[in-house]
Amino acid sequence: MAHTPYDDHAKDTMQKTLSPYGKAETDARITAETQYADLRFVRGGVVGGGAYEDFLTRVLEPRMLYEFAHDPPDVRTVTSWLHKRDGWFLALCREARRRKQPMPSLPPTLVALSAGDPEEARGAYRMTELESPGVYRGDPSGTYRLVVINQLPETPDTLRARTMGRGATLVRAIQEVDALPEGSKLRRMLAPRIATLRVALERDPSPEAREIVMNAEKILNKRMAQQLRKGQKMGHREGLQEGLQEGLRTAIEQVCAARGLKLTATQRASLAEETRMATLQRLLKRATTAATAREVFATA
Repeated sequence: MAHTPYDDHAKDTMQKTLSPYGKAETDARITAETQYADLRFVRGGVVGGGAYEDFLTRVLEPRMLYEFAHDPPDVRTVTSWLHKRDGWFLALCREARRRKQPMPSLPPTLVALSAGDPEEARGAYRMTELESPGVYRGDPSGTYRLVVINQLPETPDTLRARTMGRGATLVRAIQEVDALPEGSKLRRMLAPRIATLRVALERDPSPEAREIVMNAEKILNKRMAQQLRKGQKMGHREGLQEGLQEGLRTAIEQVCAARGLKLTATQRASLAEETRMATLQRLLKRATTAATAREVFATA
């Protein structure tokens, strides 16, 4: 099943969501065959900074596998996810045997997040709906969970999950993020991720992508607009320019932080001193796709 910018967005969002709680790896290789899970999570002993309790993090198992689908998955795709999970389970059993430790009694929990309802696959695996709308469980012993994002109740508790949806669900979630108070923790977490998705969809001509870009643009530009107003109050043309520059610098730092790109002291100093608008705009675009902070500042 081909990955889309929406899947990458969901994968990155969930990786950032889970990182404070333990080790969260994207594109994790699953042995014994060469298989790659969207996200593998092993819970740590201490909850780190940036943790935020909501629908996604309230109950975390010691080991979890996450798969994301922008389009409802078919039976074959769901089977491939279970195959990865079971491959990891067997590898854990082999490792326990080698170390002469107790064997795990159940496989790790597989959580599938689908933007829409995979009715056929859900029926084939006889999944039952939990008390929470949009959440289903399957055997063995509930270790397979399905989250149908467009069925989730539209509450603050599910907002982060709904930013991984599609179509009208995603548009409404973006609008909710935009309406959050500027200083709220949830807004600080989600706004950079939405800005990254917006840049990734820039060249997608589909009506769905155009609507997402249009709504995400408000979030991407809000910080710069605030700086512009600050410059206007200063009553100086230089203040307007400084406001734009500061807005771009802030956006670059937020996108880098959201994607786990740690800036060195030298890079931060270079960013603080940069005044060329074209260069700052180029750095912001690179920050959304670069693998390392060094790539962001490579030839700026």
